[in-house]
Amino acid sequence: MSTARNKDDSRDKTSGYDSAASDIELLYVWIERDKADFIRKIGFNLSPNYRFAMKCTEEGNYELSCTEKHDYHNIWKYGSINGLTALVGENGSGKSLLLKHLWEFGMEHKNYPFMTVYVYLANGKVQIRHNFPQERFINTTRFNVEHTFCSQARIYISNGLSSQGFSRAVLPGGQRIIITPEDNNIRFKQFFQVITSVDKPDDCQPDFNVLQEEVISCVGYKNFETLCVLGFYHHLKSREAHDSSLITGVATYSIDVLTPHDLFRPDEVKSSFSRIMSGRTFKYLMSFKEWEENTLARIGSDPVAKAYIPLIYELGYLLKVDCNHNVDVRGDLEDYAKELLNRLKERQDSHNAVIVYYENALKEIRGLGKRLPKSFIKGNTAGTVHRVYVMIDRRKYPSIYDDFCQYIDELMRKKNSFLPKYIHINLQPQSSGEQALQNIFTWLSLYSSFGEILNEKTAEIGHNILLLLDEVDLYMHPEWQRKFLKLLSDELNAVYPDKNIQVIISTHSPLVLSDIPSANCIYLKHEGDICTFASGPEENRTFGANIFALLKDSFFMKKSLGEFAYSKIVWISHKLNELKGNPDLESREQYRYLDKLIDLIGEPVVRRKLQMLYDEVFADHTDAEHHRFLEELNGLYMSEDPEDRKKYQDILKVMRSGSFGN
Repeated sequence: MSTARNKDDSRDKTSGYDSAASDIELLYVWIERDKADFIRKIGFNLSPNYRFAMKCTEEGNYELSCTEKHDYHNIWKYGSINGLTALVGENGSGKSLLLKHLWEFGMEHKNYPFMTVYVYLANGKVQIRHNFPQERFINTTRFNVEHTFCSQARIYISNGLSSQGFSRAVLPGGQRIIITPEDNNIRFKQFFQVITSVDKPDDCQPDFNVLQEEVISCVGYKNFETLCVLGFYHHLKSREAHDSSLITGVATYSIDVLTPHDLFRPDEVKSSFSRIMSGRTFKYLMSFKEWEENTLARIGSDPVAKAYIPLIYELGYLLKVDCNHNVDVRGDLEDYAKELLNRLKERQDSHNAVIVYYENALKEIRGLGKRLPKSFIKGNTAGTVHRVYVMIDRRKYPSIYDDFCQYIDELMRKKNSFLPKYIHINLQPQSSGEQALQNIFTWLSLYSSFGEILNEKTAEIGHNILLLLDEVDLYMHPEWQRKFLKLLSDELNAVYPDKNIQVIISTHSPLVLSDIPSANCIYLKHEGDICTFASGPEENRTFGANIFALLKDSFFMKKSLGEFAYSKIVWISHKLNELKGNPDLESREQYRYLDKLIDLIGEPVVRRKLQMLYDEVFADHTDAEHHRFLEELNGLYMSEDPEDRKKYQDILKVMRSGSFGN
């Protein structure tokens, strides 16, 4: 057999792709063994235009071949999306493990302990990378083996709570982002540290640094998440993309401002305070408590006035002074905050950046007052005097609602921001499905500008993105599953218009799969202790397919009924067949109620067949009953009793109306 090893002169001149020079698409991955030892010597084709295969020869070498399908029209190649692949199969078939492997290693297999092959399209040509010993790899394709490095930024998204088992080791080249509730809980602190930081030497005003770290340590993840949601709503509003599926959970929200005692809650967690604040901070907080409570009692239902309390707390902490001014209205609090800020300016050790930070804080609170005017607050507050919050309903106050979302987005995108630490927003109660859908698109929107928010070039996502979505249809209502991929494609093209995005999803939803042609699907099965690849997916037409056919053919379901219902149907069928040959009428009589069970069955074909079998089993008894009924009816007709005659006429009316069926 003639083979070619690592050909240097062949070129891909007929790829059929009109891609930019810098665009990268991963076409094929072959893995000798994954870290879990479940995926073994199996290859995955990620493009319908190429079908690669690896074969182990008798000599123990590995031979790569390829069949090209350039006449195939890939409908998932448009805008910023250069391809979409679905991983389909039963639980435990290896879908999440493959996504995990791609996220951890991408095409960076230099340090991977097992042999791998990656084939990708870059600069308009197909290229091959591998870490085989050169003498063991046989390339029979017309494409080059390359040693240059290509990479995609990898984003892994899951609505699952944990990303346990994912390696956090940094590998050279390429970015890796995990987006799960657990990882965002860690990342939000980085966000708050950046937006509240000031440009100053590390040794300048250490009290300020300590204070900010202690405040941030007490800010809840949910606070960060709701800020992101409102920022996402503003993003939708700015491009007039008001799909109700994406904003269903933010029709109403409440706004409150946390005071130092709301944030630190010393009365609830005294035993843990040594871990989150210094002794000096705790002491000052307790001395501040009386003034805070008296002030809250005086200002009443004005959350904007309440926003000055944490500002006064921070200024008083840095100045080491007790707060003792009596204040009654918003203006009194602003004047007191200005007085403390002027005193801080007069101190010799005050750094200019810290002064600017608190000057910005005053501006932010005034900005909040403009978005929540007093006329609106009056009559739109709830709670007790100490826990006042404002409700904003988009349907009643659309301009105030939109303006506030825009303001939150502005605060999130600038440094030296004060209010995000203390402003507390509660969305209206949401279902798990609403949260799941909202989370995915909020995260995608946030990370498109994460580099801008953090003001770090290294945080910017690269041009080429491998987006890995692991069972993101979890918790979603079937209607949202049906719309999900359309929403996703629209959002990716809107949020990442200049990127080159390859999407790989895992799903258990036939509604999601009905949007994906079978050539874009990888079918996995769990056999023994390994993952197996069910070849020939083209035989199953998934795009626009009936969901029941998809459940049977694409998800390897032997039955499309619930197991409990299936067992009952089988039992009814067995019992009727058993009674069919039983001449004992008394034995059959005890099962006459089976027609009630048959009537419950929703599948019409199954119900009709069982009903026919039931009628056959009880035919003789049914005929006897019918004969008895006619005799009784004739008796009523012949009777001279007026009551019997009236009963006869009533029965005739019912029979003529059709209520007796046949």
